[in-house]
Amino acid sequence: MTKQYIGILIDSLQKKDKVLSQIIQINRKQTDIIKTEPLDEDAFDREAEEKDGLISELDELDEGFDRVFHYVEKELSTDEGRKPYATEILQMKALISAITEKSVTIQAGEARNKKALEDFFKTERDRIKTGRVGSKTALNYYNNMKNRNHVPPHFLDSKN
Repeated sequence: MTKQYIGILIDSLQKKDKVLSQIIQINRKQTDIIKTEPLDEDAFDREAEEKDGLISELDELDEGFDRVFHYVEKELSTDEGRKPYATEILQMKALISAITEKSVTIQAGEARNKKALEDFFKTERDRIKTGRVGSKTALNYYNNMKNRNHVPPHFLDSKN
């Protein structure tokens, strides 16, 4: 029975590894989208939604892994319990190492994308602000020129 549970754990780790690889690909696509001018917001949103679905899948895999591991945890906590499954345990360690490495890669990619988006939005805000200032300046100029030719009425003859 324990061998079956360990097989399930390995399958779960392999699936998690594949999902993380997909997330890395999506991060790269998002990086490319951010770098292209103009920013294609719809494409970025589609990638973000796809990534959100994959993250939900990761959560389910983690929950399932924890539940199954709970069944074998006691048996695998002793040296005697681990010996028959040494090769499987080594395989799981290798998968966990790969998963950890991919997680770090994802975090670094997310941080770069976040910084790039913040820079993009700052630039856009500055551009919009400049446009507003330019419009306000043009309006003030127009109003000044309109009032320039206006001569107020004068009384020629005034009696006190």
